[in-house]
Amino acid sequence: MELKEFVKLNKNKLQKKDIQNITKHKIDYISDYVNSWGIIASNYQSCLQVNFIDCMCNAGIYNDTTLGTPMRVLKIFINLAQKHKTKVFNLFLNDYDKEKVEVIKELSKEINKDNIQNINIFYSVEDVNKYLESFNKKYNKYMYNSLSLLFVDPYNFGDVKIKNIKAFLQNNYSELLFNYFCSDYYRNINNPFAIVKHDEIIESMNDVPGFSSEMTYTDVLELIRNYLKVGENDLSFAYEFRTSKNAPFYHILYITRNKKGLVKIKDSYWKIFEGESFYLNDDSSVKQESLIDIKDLNEEQHAQKVKIEVIKEFSGKKVDFNKIELFILENSMLRSGQIIKLVLNPLIENGQIIKCNETSSKRNYREDYYIVCGEKNEKL
Repeated sequence: MELKEFVKLNKNKLQKKDIQNITKHKIDYISDYVNSWGIIASNYQSCLQVNFIDCMCNAGIYNDTTLGTPMRVLKIFINLAQKHKTKVFNLFLNDYDKEKVEVIKELSKEINKDNIQNINIFYSVEDVNKYLESFNKKYNKYMYNSLSLLFVDPYNFGDVKIKNIKAFLQNNYSELLFNYFCSDYYRNINNPFAIVKHDEIIESMNDVPGFSSEMTYTDVLELIRNYLKVGENDLSFAYEFRTSKNAPFYHILYITRNKKGLVKIKDSYWKIFEGESFYLNDDSSVKQESLIDIKDLNEEQHAQKVKIEVIKEFSGKKVDFNKIELFILENSMLRSGQIIKLVLNPLIENGQIIKCNETSSKRNYREDYYIVCGEKNEKL
C-alpha cells in the first residue's frame, strides 16, 4: 500500500494540522543521527542488540505522508538488519493514545513488509511516566549486551517527570534525546491564567535539585542538562528551534557517555542546519537563494567565539587534544573536523597556544599536548 493510500484510510486518526518545516527538520536531524549511531552500534562487537525507545511515538505518519521519527528509524533498522544478521534490532513504541498506536502498528507492517526476523517491535499504550517506570520490568532481557537510545518527545513540557528520565539512564546503558519544550515553560510557569499548566511543570521538575519557578527557560535547560548527566553519561549538546516569529520553541537535548556520539550528533547538526545557531521555522513556499555561503560564514563566527573561550578555559595549562576537543564539542557549535583548522592553528600562529610536538610527527595534532599561554591584546 502506498503512503498516500494509508493516510487516506487513517485520516481521522492523524494530526489535523499540516506538518510544519520545524517538525520536518527535527525528524531529519534525529533520523540522521540515529543512522550514524546505528551503524556504530551494529559494528560494535560486544553489542548484540540495538534498541530505539520512543516514549511518545504518535501515529508515525503525518497527513502529507511525512514519516515520523520512529518510522524513519524502522527504515534505518531494516537496512542495518539485512546487513548484520547476527544482531537484533528492537524498536519500542509507546503513546498514551490507543488510536495512534493502532495506526503506527499497521504502518510498521507496511514498512517492514518482509517481516525481517532480526527486527522486533514492541507496542505499548501508557502514560509516558508509567512507561519509563515499568520499562525494565517488561523488557529487561533486551537491555543486556545492548546499545540503546531513549527518545523522549513530549507534547508539552509538563507531560514527563524529569526524574523518571534520570532513573531510566541510571538503570540502563543508554543515550538520550529529549525535547525540552521551553515555550511551554516560559509561557505558563508564572501565568495566572494557566494554573493547571503551572502545576504540571512544577510536578515535572519535582526532585530536580536547585529548581525554582523564578528561573529562566535557559537556566532550566542547563539545570536539566546537568541533572541528566548520570554516571558516565557526562557529555551533552543542545540545539534550539524557534518559531517563525523568532520566539524560542524547544531544544533537542542530547546526552551520551561516548565522544563518538558527540562527534556524530555534531555532524548531523551541520548536515541538516549548516551551522546555524538555531533553526528558525519557515513554512513559506518561496525559498530564496543566498549570495553568501552560510556554512562558511557560520564556521567563522563560531570559531571566533570558540578561540576566546578556549583561552579562558585553559589559560596557563598544558592539556591534550582530547580535552580541548571535548570542551569545544560540548560548549560550542563546531564539530570535530573543524577544530584544528579553525581554532588550534590560528591560536598557534598567534602565539597563544604552543603545540608541544611530543608525537612522532609535527602534523599529528590529535595525539599531542598544548600549552595555552593566555590572553593577548592582538585580535584573535
